[in-house]
Amino acid sequence: MVFYANHFHNKGTSSKINTNDKDDTVFGSHKLVTSIRCKQEMQEFTEVTNSRMMWLNFPSLFICLSVTGVRLKLLATQI
Repeated sequence: MVFYANHFHNKGTSSKINTNDKDDTVFGSHKLVTSIRCKQEMQEFTEVTNSRMMWLNFPSLFICLSVTGVRLKLLATQI
């Protein structure tokens, strides 16, 4: 996008201002901010998932140890 600004009225010249570089800079900055925000959201999601998995490991461990205890008790009564 190119536009002309005629702000030198006394000299009668017009200056050409190229906004492509500015547009690219703004677009790049927006893309970077969006990427950072997405990474932060994914990090928060991962932390929540890891926390849930940690808390689900405890009941699983309890169930496994309970089944082991019951089997050992049954084995001891059969001998």
